[in-house]
Amino acid sequence: MSSFRDSIPVSVFEKFKYTFASVEILRGIKEERAPFEKLVISPAIREYLDLFRGRAQDKALQGLADLYVEFRESEESTCLAAIFNTIDSFSLDLRCPSNKFVQFDFAQIVAFLARTYKCESVYEPFAGKATFAELLPEHTSYLGQEINTYLYELAKLRLKFMNQVDYEIELADSCLSFLGGDLIVSEVPWGVRGNDGRENITSEFFFLREAAKSARKLSMGIYPYGVLFRSGKNEKEIRYDLVKKDLVDCVIKLPAQLYAPQTRVQACIVITNRNKARKGFVRFIDASTYVVPEKSYTRLDVDKLIQVLKDPELESRESLWITDEDILRNNAVLAMEEYLPVEVEQPEGSNLVPLRELLTSISQRKATDKKNVPLIRVSDLAPSPFDFTLGEELPKLQQYNRAYEYVDEPALFISKFRPLKPTYFSAKCGGVYINPNMFAFGVKTEKVLPQYLLNELTKDYVQKQLFYSGTYVLRMTRRTFLDVKILLPSLDEQNLGVVKGVQREQAIRDYALSAALDVYLQEWGQRQHTLGHAVGALDDVLDALSFARKTHDGVLRDDDVIDSNGATVKDYFHKLSCAKARLADLADHLADGIAWEEPDEVELIDFLKRYKKDHVQHHYKLDINAGKKDAFKVKFSMKRLVDVVENIINNCEKHGFVEDKNDYVIRIELQEAILNGKPAVSILLMNNGRELDPSMNPEKVFKWGESTKGGGLGGSRIKLTIRTYGGTVEFLKADNLPDGFNAAYKIVLPLI
Repeated sequence: MSSFRDSIPVSVFEKFKYTFASVEILRGIKEERAPFEKLVISPAIREYLDLFRGRAQDKALQGLADLYVEFRESEESTCLAAIFNTIDSFSLDLRCPSNKFVQFDFAQIVAFLARTYKCESVYEPFAGKATFAELLPEHTSYLGQEINTYLYELAKLRLKFMNQVDYEIELADSCLSFLGGDLIVSEVPWGVRGNDGRENITSEFFFLREAAKSARKLSMGIYPYGVLFRSGKNEKEIRYDLVKKDLVDCVIKLPAQLYAPQTRVQACIVITNRNKARKGFVRFIDASTYVVPEKSYTRLDVDKLIQVLKDPELESRESLWITDEDILRNNAVLAMEEYLPVEVEQPEGSNLVPLRELLTSISQRKATDKKNVPLIRVSDLAPSPFDFTLGEELPKLQQYNRAYEYVDEPALFISKFRPLKPTYFSAKCGGVYINPNMFAFGVKTEKVLPQYLLNELTKDYVQKQLFYSGTYVLRMTRRTFLDVKILLPSLDEQNLGVVKGVQREQAIRDYALSAALDVYLQEWGQRQHTLGHAVGALDDVLDALSFARKTHDGVLRDDDVIDSNGATVKDYFHKLSCAKARLADLADHLADGIAWEEPDEVELIDFLKRYKKDHVQHHYKLDINAGKKDAFKVKFSMKRLVDVVENIINNCEKHGFVEDKNDYVIRIELQEAILNGKPAVSILLMNNGRELDPSMNPEKVFKWGESTKGGGLGGSRIKLTIRTYGGTVEFLKADNLPDGFNAAYKIVLPLI
């Protein structure tokens, strides 16, 4: 691996120099109580200030002066803590996350291991800023190695202020050189590939192997979770060798998103030990739920994890011991989920049978001389549980790839990832290749019908038994799947169940079609009825205006009274405008949709603030609340979004605000939400005006053609617009709202 020395941007260089200048200020306060004028002439500060000219230099100098004023009366311990915080604030790569507590928390675990196993020397091959050294027990020597010049200098700076004689840091150009120590520990830079002349291997697997081999007592590394089960040849061999030599002591699953926002990959800790207290066993600890509550970011609850490490007798789903032999038989997979017992949710009075009794391993794994044999992917699997063939059209023909396995016999295919997409391959069209993300099983057809099996695998009671691992990619293990139990009646009952299932699905489809037709005919009747009213209103207006024009010699003013009820020309033109708008609305609905417009990227908080600024407010206050969140970005036509908001606010004014008062409020609250399993934003628009007429229930608000006293709500148009852009909307009345608010629209939109 080459050094990073020649590829550092200037902005990082400036931050690096600022770090040294700030530390020099804090050092001067801590050790000398020197005046600011004396500290400014030090080389570290001059080097930093020389990076700037003119006003920029004055601004940089003022920043250091502000730092001096802040700490000049502080105690030595406060200055020392500030020095370490300043060093930690320098961020370069994923080993230096913005969440500074990550490395500090791991340093506590290192200190615990060093004390427990009486380690006299610690070696850190990827030292970073030497954070791990800070909490080591007294009289423990420390040697670090770093491949990055900047991190190397910062590590030296940290060790200097720790006042330890036996602390040393070295600069190296390669991560492939290892020294020994009682304890070897590192937060490995994930995914970097290096070549030691013999093999090409990722940094995490290189560290796992070399640390376990070089450590006199222990090694501890922090890795991506995939290290525990990746199927690459080199990776599997490294795990196998470590388990066979009985070196793996403990595997700890860490909370998800511990390194967010730099990476959302889940992490784990692997500890190796040459003098294990429990020979022939590996301890697994699930610390994925050990988080400090009420934090805006994920932080590991180190105290709880250390308490579990202190208690080797603890046996639960969070802590279990597995023999080396069991792990070796399972291809040396170190993922804890492989060894957890399945918790069966058994339907009352049912006969459940494990899938391992109904399935067999596909024994035939061979290459083929045939050209263009189709390759099955997860996306090619049949979407219907009753369609258990590949169909007449085979997947796109592709060249044979040795990473895939060949199957030319009837088989049940199961995806390792959610959703399972179970399907049955009848082998009528010849053999196929399946990719490594799928399981293939033979089915004991004398015990279970493939059609019935596929149907049961989609049931809730089966899904609840599955235990997944990972963060965003939810992976299922072979052992977990085979331990799942399904309801198994006789073959005749299975066949009857399949037939009834098909009939039930057909009946549901028929009913849905009939109901849809009834709704369409009813809505069409309402449209025709509304159309007749609108046309009649237009005729009345036109007749009245024509008569008035004749009686007034063709000259009309707005205030001219033109009928016996005292209606003026202005009133009639208002009726004409309303009728026109109603007909335009009807035209949209007759077209069965809202005209599609390309969506804009809309930042909702900015949009609402602009709307509030531009909107004329007569008798109410518009209150916008987004909590602590500073941005919600969605894809929505800006024009259509304005229509939706104005329609809702106009409804509030028209139907809720009936008097000329100053205490009316329309509140808009934005909160994080989930829509179809994905991040979304909830927009609650509520008002404190009077409640709607009791007859206007939430269903009627969105029903086309419905209206209250005074006109239509436009709810159907709001709903159709929001659905067009992938969102949902519902209407809430007072009993579902905060005190003082009587009606609201709740809109949920997917976030970008």
